[in-house]
Amino acid sequence: MKVLKGFALGLTGSFLFVALIILGIAFTINSTVLSPKFLISEIEKLDLSATAQQILEERLPSEVKPYLPAINSTLDENKLWIKAQIDYSINTLYNYLSGESNILDLTFETQPLKQSLIKNLNQIYVQLPPSEQVITSDQFQQQLSDEIPSTIRVNRDNIPSEAWQTIQQAKEITGYNRTTYFALIFFSILLILFIVLITREVKGATLSLGIIFLVVGAGSLSALIATQRFVPGSIPMNDLPMQVKVWLKQLIIDYLSPWKMYSIIILVLGVLLLVTGFFFRSKMAKQSEIG
Repeated sequence: MKVLKGFALGLTGSFLFVALIILGIAFTINSTVLSPKFLISEIEKLDLSATAQQILEERLPSEVKPYLPAINSTLDENKLWIKAQIDYSINTLYNYLSGESNILDLTFETQPLKQSLIKNLNQIYVQLPPSEQVITSDQFQQQLSDEIPSTIRVNRDNIPSEAWQTIQQAKEITGYNRTTYFALIFFSILLILFIVLITREVKGATLSLGIIFLVVGAGSLSALIATQRFVPGSIPMNDLPMQVKVWLKQLIIDYLSPWKMYSIIILVLGVLLLVTGFFFRSKMAKQSEIG
């Protein structure tokens, strides 16, 4: 009977050990990659206007570079508008990926950005030498107004097929991960109850669970430390602007924060369970001596 009990306890403990490790990974993914709030907060940490200005300055054709100050001014004047569009895009996309919405349809009213850009570009145009002003200022503004759409719509009809397939794959993965996440929570609780039922005593249950939680917590923290040390250096950043490099390093730290929190919680629970188990063991030993 003791052999069967020990086998059942070992098997259940092994399942719980694996479940807790996978649960930590699922918890991290759900708290970061699959969280629109996380993505929005991380994007807000990056100065998009300054980054875009730096990229444009490096990559714009020489004939367009005289208009770079106008583009920079437009980006600075429309920071709130840009932020609102990013928030709207991310939330709409995540609603679709999570299944809260069955249709992916994004509509952007570009009028504020359009007016600002036309005004700033025209200010540069009128300052050009007369030989370079091939049309009048009014004609220049009208040409820009005709070329820049007032509304941009992104949906199934105009998304490239390859990009749409990627979105569909992301939607499937999102559904699987959320299902797995909640299934792991339920499965872990069930395994904990099995261990309690197998041991049928506070001391045995707390000691068994304490060891499992302690090993999982310590192992997760060790893996986290190794990841923080080696992952940033493995990402090629040579061609990226300095602001993006700093942002990416912080993004990695923020991404791993839920994993760190989960590992610490599991580790602390393991210590508490072990302390509780030893406390009951000592208490029972004293009672048996008195008896």
